[in-house]
Amino acid sequence: MLLSQVFHDFTSWQNVFGHLVYILAIASMIMRSMTWLRSVAILSGLSGVIYFGIIRGDYVSAFWEFSYITVNVIQLFILWFENRASQFDEDERAFVHDALMDLKPVHAAKMVRIGAVETVGEGRQLLAQGETPERLYYLLSGEVRIVQDGQQVGACHRGDFLGEMSFISGSVANATALASEPCRVLVFERAKLADLLDRREPLRHALHAGVSRNLLAKLNRMNAHSVLRQNGLAGA
Repeated sequence: MLLSQVFHDFTSWQNVFGHLVYILAIASMIMRSMTWLRSVAILSGLSGVIYFGIIRGDYVSAFWEFSYITVNVIQLFILWFENRASQFDEDERAFVHDALMDLKPVHAAKMVRIGAVETVGEGRQLLAQGETPERLYYLLSGEVRIVQDGQQVGACHRGDFLGEMSFISGSVANATALASEPCRVLVFERAKLADLLDRREPLRHALHAGVSRNLLAKLNRMNAHSVLRQNGLAGA
């Protein structure tokens, strides 16, 4: 008799929304995307309002289901606001895409906010060999000559970091960097950036990966320049 009643209650059409409440709640917990988790949780709450408020007349439970929906809607809006790509201008989007490997905007925005875009004139020195730089540069446009012991050993272009090895290792710059033409750079103060990276692990990993990739590209260019110079095909 008890089993018959349980089966009847379980299969009753009136309890369809009751099952749906918990099915969706469980489904939300296995979502890996926070956006999907919040969205499915909202559907679970809506099912709960219908089941408890309309079908069963349990307005206390319906109230808490509505509160559950409200919290998830607010969190979903915050998530959308933090991750919207439109919060970056063109230069910042390029930096996030190229240097931070498309790190989620919610993390990338933390670094972008402490940076500043500057225009530097031709001949300006950005790094001095033998000195510890107080800034990390990211080249947005223009060209910068890399000079070591009075001799040019390479050049940096759009998408290159300047001073990254000194920033990571804390060592002095092993070369001087001079603007060959007017350049636009994204500038980060060393102390502020180091403090941010200590608190934001995803950002630290993304930046180090971007720096490593860029460093490899620069070394390949410098090696090619060195070979050409030795063969008398490139100027000193």
